[in-house]
Amino acid sequence: MFDFKSLYPSIIRTFKIDPLSRLRADTNPLDTPVGTSFSRTEHILPAAIAELMGKREQAKKDQDPHLSQAIKILMNSFYGVMGTEGCRFHDQRLPAAITGTGQWVLKLTRKYFEQHGYDVLYGDTDSVFVQLKRAERFDVHTATNQLVQRTNTFITDTIQTEFNLKSHLEIEFERHFIKLFIPALRGGGEGAKKRYVGMVAEPGKAEPGKEALVFTGLEFVRSDWTRLARNFQYELFDRIFHDREVTNWVSNRVSDLREHLYDNDLIYQKRLRKPPREYVKVVPPHVKAARLLGPPAEGLKEIRYVMTKRGPVPQALPHDDLDYAHYIEKQLKPIADAVLQFVGLSFSDIIGGRQLKLFS
Repeated sequence: MFDFKSLYPSIIRTFKIDPLSRLRADTNPLDTPVGTSFSRTEHILPAAIAELMGKREQAKKDQDPHLSQAIKILMNSFYGVMGTEGCRFHDQRLPAAITGTGQWVLKLTRKYFEQHGYDVLYGDTDSVFVQLKRAERFDVHTATNQLVQRTNTFITDTIQTEFNLKSHLEIEFERHFIKLFIPALRGGGEGAKKRYVGMVAEPGKAEPGKEALVFTGLEFVRSDWTRLARNFQYELFDRIFHDREVTNWVSNRVSDLREHLYDNDLIYQKRLRKPPREYVKVVPPHVKAARLLGPPAEGLKEIRYVMTKRGPVPQALPHDDLDYAHYIEKQLKPIADAVLQFVGLSFSDIIGGRQLKLFS
């Protein structure tokens, strides 16, 4: 996994993108990769970004992660505020030039990798996932360092040649996945953005069985899914990545659920963005649960509830009629089917007592 360091701020700095530069585009003009013109000399934000980048590097050297994160958020906010109608400097061409240039950078990077014999598995806003060549997998550190250097040189030379600009874009090695899974979008299609799980070797623990799983965007890291679902997803991937038995394990988990072994893991936790009585057109399950608490619910910011055969019920109220069919269908099945299809199985066949033949 390669990641562009502060991609949008670096684009602002490289291509001189800011309101003044756009206003003075006729003075020493330059064109971005998407055709929007800016001034090479009349601008303010690029210097401000450069100063903030310096302060962030110093915060990292001082081992101050909170200051580093605050500066990162501040730098990224320049992109957001220029696209906000409430901003006095709003001009939709500014954020469009930034995102369009970002896409150009990612496509350029992908083209470079592919021209040099690498398979690009996935890319999102600022990251590229590349399959190393077989010979490089024995020394990942050396291979990735060389790739970073060559790719940055290529990007710098391209921007200098095509736009006569000094590039401030920098790609860096982020993480090496031993195994990687990128789920398709619900209902099919290409891989979902910012959704993947990978297996990485923990520092100092290279031996098999000591790897860690990294989840991004999946149910395991989302608080609006139950603990039952999150634990189920983690162990399912752990088993698949380590080539351990899955069919009986899934079947046993469902049986244990029906035997009340996971009753404490079935709680949903949702925020209430307004008082329950103000939901009129659409009343989601967590609001229905909150209304059962009566007037005290009007001041709640969050509700914990379970699904029963009567519908959603607050955790604080009696709920001895838990709807296990709901949890199987809405919590376990979507997680299981997203990955089981790739090993020739399906959740329904396992639960129904039938197992598909591998690759049938």
